[in-house]
Amino acid sequence: GANARFIADLSDPDANQVVLMGRQDGWLNSSTFRDQVPLWQQGGYIDLPLTLARVRAGAAYHQELRPAAGR
Repeated sequence: GANARFIADLSDPDANQVVLMGRQDGWLNSSTFRDQVPLWQQGGYIDLPLTLARVRAGAAYHQELRPAAGR
């Protein structure tokens, strides 16, 4: 399985940081299998906010899914 480092400030749902050594996507040739290894080696992290406002503020794009007509 993958190894992860996770830091959470329980007083702030937006104060989370994470980095994964390897993924569990099941495909060794995946482009995302080792994409965080350099970050892991340098002791870096990715911010992981949990409130909707912070997620929306930091989102690179927005995608809205709607059910198909007649369903």
